[in-house]
Amino acid sequence: MKTKLAAVLSAFLAGALMPPSSAAPIPVNLPDCAIVRPSGSKVPKVVDYAVEELRAHLLLVSGVDIPVATGTPPPGKFPIYVGITPAGDTAHMEPEEARWRVTAGGIWLYGEDKDAAGDTVRDTALNNDSHPGTLFAVYEFLEKQAGITWIEPGAAGTVYVEKNTLAPEAGSGAWHPRLLQRKIRLAYQDDMRAMAREDNNIPPGLQFSDPEYEGRQLDERVWMRRMRMGSSIHLSYGHAFTQWWAKYGATHPEYFALNKNGQRKPVTAGAPDRVKLCVSNPDVAKQVAHDHFFRDDGSKKNIKDIGYNINAIENDSRNYCRCENCMALDVVLPGEENLDIDDRVLSDRYVHFANAVLAEGRRIFDEHYAQEPGESSGKVQVLFYAYSRYNFPPRREKLNDGVFLFLIPNLAVPLAELDQYYLDWKNMGAKNAFLRPNDLCQDTGMPIGFESHMFEKYRMGSQRLSLLGTDYDTCWGFWPTTGITNYIMARAMYRPDRPMSDWDDEYFAAYGAASGDMRNYYNYWRQIWNDRIMKN
Repeated sequence: MKTKLAAVLSAFLAGALMPPSSAAPIPVNLPDCAIVRPSGSKVPKVVDYAVEELRAHLLLVSGVDIPVATGTPPPGKFPIYVGITPAGDTAHMEPEEARWRVTAGGIWLYGEDKDAAGDTVRDTALNNDSHPGTLFAVYEFLEKQAGITWIEPGAAGTVYVEKNTLAPEAGSGAWHPRLLQRKIRLAYQDDMRAMAREDNNIPPGLQFSDPEYEGRQLDERVWMRRMRMGSSIHLSYGHAFTQWWAKYGATHPEYFALNKNGQRKPVTAGAPDRVKLCVSNPDVAKQVAHDHFFRDDGSKKNIKDIGYNINAIENDSRNYCRCENCMALDVVLPGEENLDIDDRVLSDRYVHFANAVLAEGRRIFDEHYAQEPGESSGKVQVLFYAYSRYNFPPRREKLNDGVFLFLIPNLAVPLAELDQYYLDWKNMGAKNAFLRPNDLCQDTGMPIGFESHMFEKYRMGSQRLSLLGTDYDTCWGFWPTTGITNYIMARAMYRPDRPMSDWDDEYFAAYGAASGDMRNYYNYWRQIWNDRIMKN
């Protein structure tokens, strides 16, 4: 991962977003076109999906079902090559990179493509572990040259003007993500639906039918891809110790937090997945690192299978350890002495823990893996959430180089405080970071006006730290009222260098003659957010 991070940072500094070279427009009559896919048996599925998307959208715009050829275009047809690299382009491609070339002899849409798992062409292309560079090139073409905007999922959110001819400018260009991961979580998850049904919280008459649910789920997955959501790395993270009580509760109760009842066990018997660790116990850090590298039978895992990133993210909720050693790691400021442990700033104890896991992980690596060619313990990193009572920057402990930070700052924090928050984390050793906020979970389905505040929060984080990825929880799908927020945040991840005004203009333009009214409507709710909600 370090190699990838270095490559991304160097590409960023070198100006990896290539501006298109400008020339005279080339008239393209869509009824005279043919889409040309690569020949051979090893064409990536993401390329075939790119062909499908291009064909379907050009049909929407022109009413013409443009034929698809393999290898070479039919005689007399203007070719739009998809997934085929034009002659002379031998430059290295970044992960997920999209490229295009427009000439009088044809249009080339191509990129860095890699299939991940998927039963169908579409499932493969929508898998976040796939690299759909060619598909992203098609979306660039459809937006820039065909004038299509996807302001929300589904057919109703696809905005276009009917036309038979396009006029793309001759030249070439490229785009690749500045963020290693761009992610907004979807609410249409099968496990969440099953849980809601089991809880009997939704009357049968208000539940989606299976076909409607599956349609909404697919529409949102497709929309996220069109917004260039995706990832060039695979990180396994999240609350890491949800199974520890079942695994170690009987044999190692000392691994767990001393709770408010004076016991080392879950406070709630029915929620063992929320039990906290005794993070001052050095054996806990050793066990975390050991479990990453070794199987239960003691055999060593294959480093290619497990990767170099150790998940040391504490379980969710409260009930933190009250033992003397854990409390001694906390920095308590004057006036905080009477605060309950669950109300204190616990960042120092958790940064201490992350550093301890990192040291132990690198020790194990040096002993068991470093002898392999090209291996170094410097590759080992620890994944750490800045969350809950350890959301705040630490007061004494500094993050060691190799602790990879996932920031989860609260939404309802004034921007000046947010700016200081990022700076304080930076001053305490934070370098590379992901932004993984729960901001979108504040969505209630009512107009709220929080999109400008959310955008500024993201922009500040990007300016103060090296933001390498995002993971926003969760897109709840209230598109008629708060869809603009999902749109603006997705576009911010797509091109972090652009101001929010660009995305406002793009979104409101989709409403044609009503664009001014829409702008006034959303500005009204932003004023409500700024003048009422944030001030209170």
